[in-house]
Amino acid sequence: MINEKNNPPVEKSRLDVEGRLRVYFPVFFELLGDNKLDWTTAAKALTRKVNQWKAKANGGTIRVEASFYNIITAAIEGNQQAATHLDFIKKVFEELIQRLDRDERRLVVPALYGLLTNIDRKFRNFLGELLVLNNMKRNTQFKLQNAEVPVVSSVPNGPRIDFQFLDVNKSSTLLVEVVNVHLTDIANWSDERVNNLLHQKIQHKLNITGIRKNPNFQLIPVFWGSFEELVRIDLFYRVSGISFRNTVEPTSFASFTRANGQKVHMFGTIRSIVDFYNSNQEA
Repeated sequence: MINEKNNPPVEKSRLDVEGRLRVYFPVFFELLGDNKLDWTTAAKALTRKVNQWKAKANGGTIRVEASFYNIITAAIEGNQQAATHLDFIKKVFEELIQRLDRDERRLVVPALYGLLTNIDRKFRNFLGELLVLNNMKRNTQFKLQNAEVPVVSSVPNGPRIDFQFLDVNKSSTLLVEVVNVHLTDIANWSDERVNNLLHQKIQHKLNITGIRKNPNFQLIPVFWGSFEELVRIDLFYRVSGISFRNTVEPTSFASFTRANGQKVHMFGTIRSIVDFYNSNQEA
């Protein structure tokens, strides 16, 4: 993660968010397709954040928060970690382009907008939604039928769920909610602290989304953190046997570089990521 940098390209990007993306991340527009996006508001959001950074720096080094723009800028400047991360995001977009039809692409516009208007680590919440969607489309025949749907149809102003999928073969629907968990320095946490974190993030999400009101519901946790932190989460799950109602195993993404220089991007359960890494280390 890049936290601190004198970063003129970010300053420039606030003048023309759309133009910058067309040059440095054109795949964004392939996924967006013919759908409209409020570029003016996106540019204002970035402008406001850049001005906050400048004011806080008071003429000194600008501290830039992790964001989608930050990754693009750092990759342009040659930061290898950022370039790897951007390559991973690009591949996700390319796969979604192949897997989503015209109607489904329209439903992901809010997530694309969220990537651009959350100029901090919260942009990962929307990336997490896209990762889950891509994984669902890769592994099932489900069609994305709707997004941001009420958990109870008769209560339109109640809690909303990220995705509604249609299982064409069974003529049934499945509601899928994504909960993003941002990890910070937890590699050496005690079991009690890890347990409290999981209940705070996962059980709380289950409670506020009204799972008891609609059993046709699946919660997918996406964890963001260092590999060491993912290992800590994986170890706790394996040893404690913890589980949550209507919730799948925690997922994450990771990028590895093999001895031959080949880059491997993975999104899946943390257990599968850790096992893959360990098997390659042993090989």
